[in-house]
Amino acid sequence: MARQVPKHNIETTIQLTKEGIARDLLNAIAEKRYQVVVMGKRSFHERKPFLMGSHANKILQSAKGTIICLVDA
Repeated sequence: MARQVPKHNIETTIQLTKEGIARDLLNAIAEKRYQVVVMGKRSFHERKPFLMGSHANKILQSAKGTIICLVDA
């Protein structure tokens, strides 16, 4: 028997960039107190895996009080 997260417990948002991709995500994580954040690990522009110094790395190193999951595209 497969278990799933109920759809009413999943929030998907699309926002315009204000301060920068990583900073905006970190602000949203802190403001909304997300428990789990799932992110793809591929660059939108270069189609390369995220490298050190990238948005994903900044979020992984800076997010507090949440579980960050990186998934392959």
